[in-house]
Amino acid sequence: MKKRNKLSASLENYLETIKILCDEKGFARVKDISIMVKVEMPSVTTALKSLKEKGLILYEKYGYIKLTPDGNKVSEKIYNRHENLKEFFKKVLYIDSKTAEEEACKVEHVIKPHTFNRIVSFLNFLNEYPEISNSILESFKLYLEIESKS
Repeated sequence: MKKRNKLSASLENYLETIKILCDEKGFARVKDISIMVKVEMPSVTTALKSLKEKGLILYEKYGYIKLTPDGNKVSEKIYNRHENLKEFFKKVLYIDSKTAEEEACKVEHVIKPHTFNRIVSFLNFLNEYPEISNSILESFKLYLEIESKS
């Protein structure tokens, strides 16, 4: 891998978007990334140059974009963080899907590994012990309903 320092939140978003597109189509294009990230194509091109320098993508101007093995590994971690946080917000905190998606996108870039691992452990606990989790989650949901009325 080439110059691989910590990625900014912005570059992580681009990498995650490339992963999603590559999973769907086998490749990504600047135009598709631009639409998904909601930025102009020159901004995408600048980010792609940086990701290429870091050895995370294969990209030639006007060509398809693909992840390198390192890029695939890094993007998988980012995507995993996003999905687990979204699940936690929806399943445990009863946050609506749209808000959970938006919040997960923000938090995934700043959460510390230890905190993220605790969230994953808690989700695993809930999945492993459904009889306990149903009781805890239903009690919390009831608490939220009562709290919102007061």
